[in-house]
Amino acid sequence: MENINQKISYHIVETKPQKLFEFQEVKDYLRVVQSHDDKLIVNIISAAISAAENFTGFSLCPKVIKLTCSNHKIVEIILKYRPLLEILKIYILENSPHQLTNEQYSVDIERGILFIKTPLQFQNDLVVEYLVGLYEEDVPKAIKQGILLHIAEMYDREQSVREGLSYEVKNLYLPYRRIKI
Repeated sequence: MENINQKISYHIVETKPQKLFEFQEVKDYLRVVQSHDDKLIVNIISAAISAAENFTGFSLCPKVIKLTCSNHKIVEIILKYRPLLEILKIYILENSPHQLTNEQYSVDIERGILFIKTPLQFQNDLVVEYLVGLYEEDVPKAIKQGILLHIAEMYDREQSVREGLSYEVKNLYLPYRRIKI
């Protein structure tokens, strides 16, 4: 039995910038007045957002993903990154890229599954470019609060010996966590 997963690769092509918080809002939350820690705080914000994405399984910032599939028999592809916003392009890498038409595929946006309707005859790779993530206004308030709390915990790390996400942060994220089976 051949392993389908070995024939599919994913690459993050682009991460679209998004401000979940204004920088001054984070500094106010931390009760920081001076500017000598500004670079540190920017890095902590980025790390906290990344930790929230890793824990929940959601792309909080919109990203363009490029999936390459070399399995010519595949008819259903579960898209790894979520939530799916839209399919940007689907094409076959031949001598020149051959774009698939809407009649050749369908997409279940909710479940993040791409269905190939008709068997495709191709020798080279099938490429799918799609947009995932949440727009700023769609990020749940509990996740935003968890990120702020995590930022504060990382900023005050020298006063604490905790590693990883605290119990309080995990409790804010848990209702949104995608279970991987």
